[in-house]
Amino acid sequence: MKYIPLIVVMASLSSSAAAEDCRIYPPGRARFACASAQHPGLITKREHCKQEAQGMSVNSRRGTQGLGFRDYVMSCMQRGH
Repeated sequence: MKYIPLIVVMASLSSSAAAEDCRIYPPGRARFACASAQHPGLITKREHCKQEAQGMSVNSRRGTQGLGFRDYVMSCMQRGH
């Protein structure tokens, strides 16, 4: 009984309760900065995806023949590897 107030205080101070919702930002640099602050592995994953796109010689322009560089990097980031 005497530990219930302590449990309530600890639950209110948990990191998940204080976590910032990055979806409030529009897609772009601010949202990525917010998300990478919460998940440090995103920066290395983005660099991996950029290198993968360059290795495949993905064109930097969007065209009817395929994905552009930015589109490829975004789809690579959403993959679960």
